[in-house]
Amino acid sequence: MICLGMMCFFNTVTFAIQDNKLDDILAKIEKNYDATDGLFCRYEQTETISQLTEDIYLEGKLYFRKPHFIMMEMHGDENLNLYVNGEKIWIEDLVLDEVEEIDFQQLGKNNRISKLIPPFFLNTIEEIKKHFEITLTQSEGGKNRLELIPKSESEMNFISLQFDIDRYGRIPWMKVIYDEKNFKEIKFWDWEKAPKISKYFFQYRGDIKRRE
Repeated sequence: MICLGMMCFFNTVTFAIQDNKLDDILAKIEKNYDATDGLFCRYEQTETISQLTEDIYLEGKLYFRKPHFIMMEMHGDENLNLYVNGEKIWIEDLVLDEVEEIDFQQLGKNNRISKLIPPFFLNTIEEIKKHFEITLTQSEGGKNRLELIPKSESEMNFISLQFDIDRYGRIPWMKVIYDEKNFKEIKFWDWEKAPKISKYFFQYRGDIKRRE
């Protein structure tokens, strides 16, 4: 009975320490997010799709301005520019020379857009806590790793989101798991604060050739 009681005690202490550390990490992410109105980074993405024999590779630049402005340049197996200004979403195909325009309210319902935009960019810490179960682990390199499991699968197009956190509260690596055979990994680097990005930068301004 004493041994069982000691085990229960130490388990309780361990969970309390983990909870405190998780709160500290989330606070660091939020502090980093609150420190500027805009962010810039470079990234590369590899997506594994069960129906394809080879992975899909993309690399490019990502610009973000709070609360919901995003511009992404993507090159590789696809060559796209993506613009999000809070009202509309534009996907510019640089090869086909055409643009798909989508209402912003369709963001969570459009599977293609959901897979193009890294999931965490349009969520605050409070929204993350509300919609996900959060678990703290360690990566092989010793970084803090968070795993987010959607509380309601019907609202998300993935079953698990994992990402590492560096000592500055930035995200260098992310893995989005759609199911056991379909997932993508994203590496981010050259994080910079970019507070002076104009809202017009996130709006497509060319002639729209509508995609049928």
